[in-house]
Amino acid sequence: AAFIGGTPEQQGVIPEKNPSPGFGGDSPDFMDRGRGGDKPEFKDLVTGKCGGRTSPDQITFYRNVGNQGLQFSSVGGLVYEKIIERNMGREIPTDWLLQDIRD
Repeated sequence: AAFIGGTPEQQGVIPEKNPSPGFGGDSPDFMDRGRGGDKPEFKDLVTGKCGGRTSPDQITFYRNVGNQGLQFSSVGGLVYEKIIERNMGREIPTDWLLQDIRD
């Protein structure tokens, strides 16, 4: 699942499938959803529906389509924990991170 901002009308124009699949999108080479294949979706991995790597020799291929920036938020949690452990960093006001959306 993904969070998609915008009004319901704006969200209504987002296609459910990539109209021109290729590398990524709904390419049959990388997605076998609903066909009993061995390529799980990211949501299944993080929710525990499927297992991850079982040895360091295995490779994880992450097809970054639809989850842009997810790798940064994933690593960000670990970085935050390490910063707190080392008593480093600086707290900033939350309002620095807010913006008014205007069209």
